[in-house]
Amino acid sequence: MIRNTTLLLALLATLLSCNQSITPEMRLQELVKIKSEAMEMLNSFQNKKGKEFLEGYDKYIDLMNNRIKIAKTYTDEFNLKKQSMEDLKIILEIAQIAKNEQQITNIIKTLFQKYPESKSNNELVQLLFSNGSLLEPSECEKYINFSELQPIQKMYYHYLLATGFNESGDSQKAKVYYEKANTLLNDIIANTTVEKEIPLFDLIELETMTAYKMGDKREACKIIENAKKELTDENSKNQLYLIEKRINILGDKALQMESQHWIATKQPLSLSGLNGKVLLLDFFTWHCGPCNASIPKLLSLQEQINDSDFLIIGVTNYAGSYEQEKEITEEKEYEMMRDHYYKMRKINWPISMSKTSFENYGINATPTYILIDKHGIVRDGYSISNFSYLEKKIKSLLKES
Repeated sequence: MIRNTTLLLALLATLLSCNQSITPEMRLQELVKIKSEAMEMLNSFQNKKGKEFLEGYDKYIDLMNNRIKIAKTYTDEFNLKKQSMEDLKIILEIAQIAKNEQQITNIIKTLFQKYPESKSNNELVQLLFSNGSLLEPSECEKYINFSELQPIQKMYYHYLLATGFNESGDSQKAKVYYEKANTLLNDIIANTTVEKEIPLFDLIELETMTAYKMGDKREACKIIENAKKELTDENSKNQLYLIEKRINILGDKALQMESQHWIATKQPLSLSGLNGKVLLLDFFTWHCGPCNASIPKLLSLQEQINDSDFLIIGVTNYAGSYEQEKEITEEKEYEMMRDHYYKMRKINWPISMSKTSFENYGINATPTYILIDKHGIVRDGYSISNFSYLEKKIKSLLKES
């Protein structure tokens, strides 16, 4: 008995020592290898058509999804506090592959705490902010070394903090950051050198949406009107038109879907007929990588919310193609979306296919999420990218009567 126990302990010790010899770099290389295999697979059927292409594409997607799952296990494998700065950065890469927002935040916080000099790494700060809703604004605030930032970065973070503090109920602090951001923006616009590096339109869009989120719709509209005088080229006018649409939609009744096709619903849905439910509109396209990557997150969100009064509705337009099939009719695209895309992506919510919904809702990028409350009012959207924030917001709306 003792001998068997000794052998067992020896075996466990061997396994443990083997595991300890595995480094973050080795794990990252494994994930790189999986991606290489997936890309080889993709290239092998790239020129094939029809069913053969779609079957090959399914295998490629499965392999890439499996890579995400493997990466998730690898991020949980290491004790962050015991890692060097370089190893933490490698684990951060793995966490990004895993799309693990919580772990990304934990790793960056560990980096900042163990190695304060990393606070001057703008990429890390920006990455933390992209996961910012996992942190309270006051916590985000302490990780920013404003003295190390360029004016445009400083302005950007001021706007984000203004929005964050406003959403958390600290309107006084939100106002301070908002005013600082506006001052910086005016300086940037006046500086022609900076203006060449940063599209003026992007700055105006950020200022407009922040003004709205600060509860100042009048100021947001004023910014747009002034921008119309500054930006007279056709593309800018079209983009300003879409921003104006968003500002007018936020806080107002949701527009009805003008859908030509519906997937996964026996009858066309009417938003007004869904009063009493909190709705998340997911504007996407089949060929959008970030849209496809967000589907598992939406499925997870749905599972976390687990409430019959919550419904996701996908909204897409017509691309005129599907995978290798080019110049196809709307009917054919609908059939391929229904019979292939919907099943392949394991989606379980209804999808509206519409020619006009993107323009009606002022959508200029995908994925874009819009939240509608139980009374059919558009309560939030457009700049949402963090699913933890989405979950909090949805749960809050569900509690409202």
